[in-house]
Amino acid sequence: MDSNVLEAIFNRRSIRAYRAQQITVEQLQTLLDAALASPSAMDIQPWHFTVVQDPGILGAVSRASIEEQKKTADAQTLQKLNAPDADIYFHAPTVFFISCDPSSVWSYLDCGIAAQNIALAAQGLGLGSVILGSPNEAFAGPRAEELKKLLRLPQGHEVVLAVGVGIPQESPEAHLVKPDRYHLL
Repeated sequence: MDSNVLEAIFNRRSIRAYRAQQITVEQLQTLLDAALASPSAMDIQPWHFTVVQDPGILGAVSRASIEEQKKTADAQTLQKLNAPDADIYFHAPTVFFISCDPSSVWSYLDCGIAAQNIALAAQGLGLGSVILGSPNEAFAGPRAEELKKLLRLPQGHEVVLAVGVGIPQESPEAHLVKPDRYHLL
């Protein structure tokens, strides 16, 4: 058993504060390699990874997502969304948008596995990550087609998840493990 893998699993946290410094080209390539090595049902590999480091593009998707989320947000969430520095990626300088053709029954699950591969690889590289569903809100609103073109999504693809990656500016504690989440039979 590889203790490095277990160490990455047990030590990985969702990071919500990043340094402004961009990850290296080598780190980015390693993360892409890890994403592309993900297993998928029947080896379909339904995903497409759009990696964005352009602050203008990230800002456009973040603003669109925030505007959509405001429509249904509770008071506490609305306060966070209205903050002047609100950013759905928590200012991660690199964001992987994972999209797929939703017609395959296992595509979403396969994209989730790829997101976890990216997050664990980031941990192994000493980087932080956060797996996000909230960018999807941007693609449900009136700017959806414009944003899909901006991200150059393949025809028929929908954004499933995003993974923000960068140099962590925080070290959160582990979440409590709830004891009633499994059974041994």
